[in-house]
Amino acid sequence: MDLARMDSLIQCGFYLDFSDIFLNLKLLFKMGTKTFSLVTSISMVLTLTVAVLSIICVVITGFYPGIIVLLLVALIPIASKFYAKKIISKSNDFQRNYYTKLTIINLLSILIVLWMTFVILHDRVLHDCC
Repeated sequence: MDLARMDSLIQCGFYLDFSDIFLNLKLLFKMGTKTFSLVTSISMVLTLTVAVLSIICVVITGFYPGIIVLLLVALIPIASKFYAKKIISKSNDFQRNYYTKLTIINLLSILIVLWMTFVILHDRVLHDCC
């Protein structure tokens, strides 16, 4: 392709530079891993804090079956961190799919922990539930 034709395509917006596409995909992938790391860290801190406080509250208020669920939910971010280290050697597409799915699961675990904390607090501590 001659330079005049390429220049006219660039001015019209029809020229596609593959190096820019590669750079954008690489940046998008890095943002996905950063988002995954941030969400997983928040989820881990929140769930472990609630799990430890729940174990302390068992001594004060007695056993509550919801605490078992909280302890199991606390394993989700821990397992996802370990698995993230395991899949480093896999392809980028596999990693991207994994990061997306586990980020959503970790966000859901944050919501579950907050909801269960609210319910347990009102039922066991404030005694204003049903």
